Amino acid sequence: MFPSVSIAFDRRARKFLVALLATTFFVSPPTLADEVHLLDGSLVRGTVTVIKEGVAVVKTGFAGDLRIPLDKITGITTDADQTLTLKGGGAYTGRLQYVDGHQQVLQEGTPAVVEISALAEAVPVPPSGTTKPPASWIGRAELGLKGNSGNTERFDVHGLLSTTRTDVLGRLTLSLRGQYEESSSVRTRSEILAGLRYERDLSPRLFAFTRLELEYDEFENLDLRSTLAGGLGYFLLRNPGQDLKVRLGAAYQHEEFGDGTSEDKPLAEAGYDYRLDLRRWLRYTSTLTYFVDPGDTGYWRLEAENAADVPLSNVSGWKLRLGVRNEYDAQPLPGIEYLDTSYYLSLVYAWN
Repeated sequence: MFPSVSIAFDRRARKFLVALLATTFFVSPPTLADEVHLLDGSLVRGTVTVIKEGVAVVKTGFAGDLRIPLDKITGITTDADQTLTLKGGGAYTGRLQYVDGHQQVLQEGTPAVVEISALAEAVPVPPSGTTKPPASWIGRAELGLKGNSGNTERFDVHGLLSTTRTDVLGRLTLSLRGQYEESSSVRTRSEILAGLRYERDLSPRLFAFTRLELEYDEFENLDLRSTLAGGLGYFLLRNPGQDLKVRLGAAYQHEEFGDGTSEDKPLAEAGYDYRLDLRRWLRYTSTLTYFVDPGDTGYWRLEAENAADVPLSNVSGWKLRLGVRNEYDAQPLPGIEYLDTSYYLSLVYAWN
């Protein structure tokens, strides 16, 4: 009797051990999933594979790939780091986290509040050794026209073409700006400004920059002003809806004038760039750069621009831009004003 009971017990024990080992080695633990919170209160669990062109693509086990418009989403939480590119420029790397009704990005343990609508693109950070995600491009084309007829015939046209390439390490901007005015068939303004600017992040807030600008201004008697500058900058604020960065560096300036003379001088420069997005209906930007000759503090120049962009719709890239530019030269040529101020209203098309 006892041997048969012992044998039966051993069989049951062996079956239990086999089942336990099978559970341990062949049943995977539950996997974590990304969470997408929708405006209607529902929750979608899966893997956020990409966010692009106003749509989040979520891979699910029950319905395959779901394409969810960002305007239907209140928040996203991801388990893995994402490379985030923002509309208007700027990039972050970190986990998306939706906490207490606020969308955040956790980068190096520090949360930054973002707006879902501000995301231009988001892709998971690739494993080490794989190809980095491609850089993104944004751009804008701007055109303003103004005219009068009657007692005074007046015509004014100004334009801007700018494009910015953003990756996880830096930002490259190329721009071309021009302005032309006629009053009673007499030319009163003719200027062109081309620029190249590159910023490379050294940390989440510190960056190095270099810039090249070429300028022609007929009414400043300026055939060419070339300025090559470089230095360091720091983000005092760096959030998707607001950033403020200050710059300090050195520059070399070469000027050629219409009378055949030219000047070369080293310069020190300082400045700031500020951006504020008020939801979807207004963007305010302000930039200022101050140049001074260390060997002659009586020579200095100031360039500043303040502008506001107002979207014409929620879906297109069309905007109106209202702004003012100021250029002050402490030592202008004879007959040239110290301060040159331009007011403008432009139609803008921006693309991501």
